[in-house]
Amino acid sequence: MNTMKMSLEQYLALRRSLGFKLQSQESRLRNFVEYAQARGEQYITAKLAVEWAEHQCGPRTWSSRLSTVRSFARHLILTDPKTEIPPSGIFAPQRRPRPFIYSDDQIADPLKAMPLLHPGSFRGVTYHYFFGLLASTGMRFSEAARLLREDADMETGALTIRETKFGKSRYIPLHTSTWDALRRYCIERDLLPSRRASRFFFTGVHRRKSKAKPQPLSPLKAPRNCIIPRGSQAQSCCVHSRSPKVSILRQCRENQSW
Repeated sequence: MNTMKMSLEQYLALRRSLGFKLQSQESRLRNFVEYAQARGEQYITAKLAVEWAEHQCGPRTWSSRLSTVRSFARHLILTDPKTEIPPSGIFAPQRRPRPFIYSDDQIADPLKAMPLLHPGSFRGVTYHYFFGLLASTGMRFSEAARLLREDADMETGALTIRETKFGKSRYIPLHTSTWDALRRYCIERDLLPSRRASRFFFTGVHRRKSKAKPQPLSPLKAPRNCIIPRGSQAQSCCVHSRSPKVSILRQCRENQSW
């Protein structure tokens, strides 16, 4: 069993060297190895993988859990011929729920409300431009939150997104209206020295002088009602079992006008 554990460490190291983060996969595979160890199994078998995939989880995750083990088994069989690769097609593929797609009006509604959410604070203004940027470019929340001043070229209207998925970087050209909006934000943001001191493009520091060190905008500081204000058109139009999420803005439009 120590051999399987050692092989797992080698597999994770190899995949990460290729740019994969494997956050959920690592947790699953470690759980699988522990499951195999508790049953005295020294090799991956199709039966063992299927049993583990169904163990203590709902049917919606069975396919993806088995797929995680299948990838590991394909790596392991190169050095351990006793390994069995679990077949595909045993479980129905995992399907994501149909996303809620915001209309232009449903995006404009919360954007207008955001500056009013935190009276006397710069945070509401920051939310307005932050989520406007997500809606117009299709950026990920984390990419915009980590955006540095040096990554936003206000002379050419382009953003540099560093160390994204698979460790790659990319450039995003901005629509003229988005470019103009961000320049307005830069002017208002830099009115106070405390905000000018921040390395990050977006900051939630208050309008008044603050001794707090400016920090990147954190997803944990973004309240739900700054995305969908109560009583807004976007909230009333949501007929899905789950409320619309910020990440869905990526699917609404890309490189569009503000």
